[in-house]
Amino acid sequence: MSNSFKAFVACSLVMAFSVAASFGQSSHYDVNNMDTKASACTDFYQYANGGWLAANPIPPAYPAWGLANILNEKNRDVLQPNGPDERVQKEILRLYKDSPECSILFELMTDFDEGLQEWRYRHVKLVERTIGAKKGTGGSPGVPFLKESLFRPVFHDLWAIRHEM
Repeated sequence: MSNSFKAFVACSLVMAFSVAASFGQSSHYDVNNMDTKASACTDFYQYANGGWLAANPIPPAYPAWGLANILNEKNRDVLQPNGPDERVQKEILRLYKDSPECSILFELMTDFDEGLQEWRYRHVKLVERTIGAKKGTGGSPGVPFLKESLFRPVFHDLWAIRHEM
């Protein structure tokens, strides 16, 4: 694995942790999530989580509910679909021609995207082999849901300009 790719992955992880921090996640335990009326010796789960469970009941449409579900719901409200944009493509082409450093970064991003698409395919086949047509974890449709992610690049614009380089 090249040093440039390692640097790209490291920067990506830093960005991911920064995004997580911006959602107000912290490393301490929030005592408001506790139910101090419950006995820790009799029902420790209720004691440790009762406050959170009372404030966050499981919605009827879900088999389970947790912080990941809440974050997913919040993201669904603010995220926009990622798709190609001709203005972005023109700028990327300009940078490919004028800035060798950027062209190296763009190629690393394309490599990363290709690797992610390959991983998605292998993941679909693993899940298909493991659970077949059963529902997926978290109540998703399973394999059909995962198949929708195939051939969906993260960096659409980098793929859209390949023929113009």
